[in-house]
Amino acid sequence: MVELISKLLVKPTDALGTKTVEVKESPPENCWRLIHNGKEVTHLFEGSGKTWTNGTLFCAATKDDCQKEIDRLGLKPLPEEEVK
Repeated sequence: MVELISKLLVKPTDALGTKTVEVKESPPENCWRLIHNGKEVTHLFEGSGKTWTNGTLFCAATKDDCQKEIDRLGLKPLPEEEVK
């Protein structure tokens, strides 16, 4: 598994305050990226460069490793035509 970096971003919400959102950042190296919300897969793709998300981010060397994580967590998978 590839190391992930978490960052906190502060975004204004209104005149009364700010909202803090934790954002996950993938490493820039090529890897398979699985993003999910704890119940279902929202994105599954192979890429390089940084990926930013406020969902849960898992990076792996192979698509099969991502599938094992999907199975382990019991996530609802994406339809195959949405996997890139």
